[in-house]
Amino acid sequence: MNVEQTLRSVRAAYPDLAIVSVEPGGGQNSDVLLVNGGALVFRFPRYEHVLGRMRVEAAVLSGLQGRLPLPVPRPLYVHLEAPVGEAFLGYRCLRGEPLWRAALKALPRGTVDRLAEQLGRFLRALHGVPYREAIDVPLARRETRADTADLYDRLRQKVCPLMAPAARDRAAAHFESFLGEPSNFAFDPVLRHGDFGASNILFDPGAGQVIGIIDWTSTGAGDPAYDLAGLWACYGEGFVRSCARTYPAIDGLWGRIHHYAGRFALEEALFGVENGDDEALRAGLAGFA
Repeated sequence: MNVEQTLRSVRAAYPDLAIVSVEPGGGQNSDVLLVNGGALVFRFPRYEHVLGRMRVEAAVLSGLQGRLPLPVPRPLYVHLEAPVGEAFLGYRCLRGEPLWRAALKALPRGTVDRLAEQLGRFLRALHGVPYREAIDVPLARRETRADTADLYDRLRQKVCPLMAPAARDRAAAHFESFLGEPSNFAFDPVLRHGDFGASNILFDPGAGQVIGIIDWTSTGAGDPAYDLAGLWACYGEGFVRSCARTYPAIDGLWGRIHHYAGRFALEEALFGVENGDDEALRAGLAGFA
């Protein structure tokens, strides 16, 4: 990340913004610039396809303001018509710590249940947003059969040759059984986060509560089970069952939740291959082994 270049982009687009300090942050798909002691966060997409998704993210976040029971970023500095390297999205930082699995396991049972109920309530509200009215850009339909078949084809071409035979067979069974059942694609699309995992769920250890949800670059209109699979992959099935206390519709989604959770590692490996990210490739292959 070139801090000086990103800083020049911010100053050129917002010359009246008072900038006292800057420091780089981290991210898989974006470079992050923390401004004024981290009070402001500026995210610079690294790839053209991520820039397109960030434009959708900005529109979605604007449309979600005031509709959800937990805070989400409010776009304040939007410069997304520029090319990759100069384009960015900026907002005030939501303070909190990622809710890592190890941190969750160390909490009292009552606190874990409360967090599950919070997240169930949040997802129920998110998935209930009338997105065609609330969001002023069209949202592509995700998790369709065509999308899933395309993902499987790319995995077979680019990732499966790197896997052990037994792992290849498991991947084939995982996708072919899912693709063979038409009911898996008969859901009504909802507005979903798309990357609903530990790193994007902000937690206040002192209060024992979730205090915000960040990184909406993967948002779209898709299967509600996809967000719940993110929770399952991070915290396990028992935690998601606790979420059902405030989101009863979960009980009809388990088959799809298990499928999505079981393919996340392969998706990470594919991202590594397609974007030259060796760390993501290794992590994805190890996660599915």
